[in-house]
Parts: sequence; structure tokens; C-alpha cells
Amino acid sequence: MKPIVIVGAGPAGLSAAIHLRRSGYPVEIYERRETVGARFIGEYQILENYSRKENVLGELAEMGIEANFEHIQVQRATLYDDRQTGRLVRSREPYGFFLRRGSASGTLDRGLEAQARDLGATIHFGEHLAPEEADIVATGPGPADGIAKEIAFHTGSSDRVEVIFDPELAPGGYAYCFILNGWGTLGLALLKGYNQLEHQFERAKARFQSLNPFEIDSPRSGYSYMNFYLHGSSRRGGALFAGEAGGFQDYMFGLGIRYALISGHLAARALVENADFD
Repeated sequence: MKPIVIVGAGPAGLSAAIHLRRSGYPVEIYERRETVGARFIGEYQILENYSRKENVLGELAEMGIEANFEHIQVQRATLYDDRQTGRLVRSREPYGFFLRRGSASGTLDRGLEAQARDLGATIHFGEHLAPEEADIVATGPGPADGIAKEIAFHTGSSDRVEVIFDPELAPGGYAYCFILNGWGTLGLALLKGYNQLEHQFERAKARFQSLNPFEIDSPRSGYSYMNFYLHGSSRRGGALFAGEAGGFQDYMFGLGIRYALISGHLAARALVENADFD
């Protein structure tokens, strides 16, 4: 049987590989970086649980994906406006599960990689493959509609999930500070005014410190970008485009992780069942 070729070993590509291997198909994954999660720094991202009635962990289980990565359910957050007025919001059910991204043990990336490998998928690291040579393209975001700077750090400060909505501080976006179980992420996402990113990030950090002080130990900094453009069809040429490569993105705080996992799974099903991906 000819192997199914996937470009990209992120959540979408690995989700597709897991279903394909469970269906008995040989899988070859090509990842241009040297490891999974290489573009991340261990920062918190959120697997959102608010957009659908189905619990996301149950949905993953139905797709054959185990929650073998660290995940912390959250039901509270404090949202601040431009006047520094905070409002505590609560949900009866978890609105999401915070997880870390990167190449370290316990991250989403390592967990998905382990599942795909255990099922027999082959991953070729440090190898570039053109989209037209693939069956599934899961290479991450296209042209940037938004950019962000983040730091990930250790801390002894109390847990919190805080977000600032201030168009002067974060034009078109927001600033965020997540501290959970001794690990923190502070970031600023912009949809315009990119040349002010460094300056505005320092302002955001100072704002959070003034609202609710916290310690920062051994910070690591990183940059990311987002793409919110839907292509109209997720099939271009002979390939299916899943995850952010297909424009599946979450404008708020999920960074498209749930969409990535689902769309990767559906791309695999489309191939297995000869069904329409769109």
C-alpha cells in the first residue's frame, strides 16, 4: 500500500497520522524542523472547550487521540479593560484546558508525536517537502494577520488567568498573563502596529505587574504569528490543507488547536473513506 504523505508534524499533521495508522494506512510525515514543537518555547496555549457542546477531551477520545500531555482545566479568568477595571468571569464547565507547547516532555507536541510513533508512523525531521508532493498539508499559518511576542517562565507566584483588552496597548488584539502550577506565560498579540511590538510588550508586562505583581524566573522569549484567512476550499491541487495551513484558526485564545486536531482528523477520514473534506 502506498504511504499517505503528510507535510508538517504539528497538531493537525499528527492528528491525521494517528487516524490513518489506526485505519491501517502507512504514513510518512515530513517536518522541516529538527523536532516537534521547535517553534515554541514551552508557553501555555489553550485547548478551548467553549465553542461546541461536546467536551473537547471526549471529542479527542472519539477521534482516537489520548490526552497523554499535561493539561490543566480552567473555569475562571479576570478580564481588564483600558481603564484597568477587572471583571472576574466564571464558567460551570471548563472553558478550556491549558497545555504547554514545545519540544519538552509533557507538551502537546511530544504527546502527539509519541502516539503517532507508537502506532507506526514514520517522521522525517529536517526534511522539506513541497505541498504538491503531499496528500495532507499541515505546515502551520500562512501570511501573518497578527503577530505576538511571549515569554515563558518559572514562578512562585499565585495562579491566574488574566487578559487585557485595551486598543491603545494592543491594537486589534490583547495582552495575556497565564500562571498555573509554577509556570507562566506573558504575551502581547497585535493585529496592527507591528513596529511597536517590542515597546508595547514591555508596557503590557509593566501593566500586569501593576495589576497583580508576580515573579519571573528564567524567562525564555519567543515570537509567533497568526493567520485567519479561510481559503474557501481546503483542497488545492491534490492535497488537503488542515490546521492553520487551511486557515482554521481561533481568533480568541485557542490559537486554533482544537480546529487543528479536528481538521487533521477529518482530512485523514476524507482519504480513508473517499469522502469530501470540505
